Amino acid sequence: MKIDGAAGFPLVNGIPRGQAFVSFMRGGSGDSVPATPRAGTGGSAGPVPGGFDDNAGRRTVSEDRRQLDDGTVRNALTRAYDDGSRRTETRDKMPDGSVVISAERRSLPDAEGFEKVRVWTKTIAPDGTESLDMRVFRVPAGMTPDWNAADTQQYLSSSNVTNTAADGTVLPDIPAMVSPSETEGADSKTTEDNIAPSTPRPVVPLAT
Repeated sequence: MKIDGAAGFPLVNGIPRGQAFVSFMRGGSGDSVPATPRAGTGGSAGPVPGGFDDNAGRRTVSEDRRQLDDGTVRNALTRAYDDGSRRTETRDKMPDGSVVISAERRSLPDAEGFEKVRVWTKTIAPDGTESLDMRVFRVPAGMTPDWNAADTQQYLSSSNVTNTAADGTVLPDIPAMVSPSETEGADSKTTEDNIAPSTPRPVVPLAT
């Protein structure tokens, strides 16, 4: 899939939590939305080759919302950031109420000709349980590989898989490997501080 130089899906990068999909309901089926400027929390100091500015301002370059033949409502958009990065994202809401969100954000090339790419997929089941797969790659500029391919894993910098119960409890069985600055796009950050410890089971002595 050609991602046109976009990667990652921010939540902490310039947008308050809970507002990541405010624009989802704008426009009718198949409508495109003109570029919409929106400032970040602190403004960007300028281009960031090989990385991201979490306070960079952003603007929506394009947005398209339509209903597919199977009843799925799809919202696809592209955003550009003042740090020079671009992001594409797709949100599919299925007829059964489940949601699949996938996104990629790609930085400007660094001095060595490599770009930083944030790739993540989030699934939300009808009962509210969630699974987030977050990965960060450093790839040669312009490279758009299959992120799941074995050959691509040589470019993998970090990864994290987080499962969340319907009540918001983050399941602790998968270790966090992504730094807080990499966890954009999640409705809540997965860190060592907010992963609930497992509850020990009581020991019941056997009758003799």
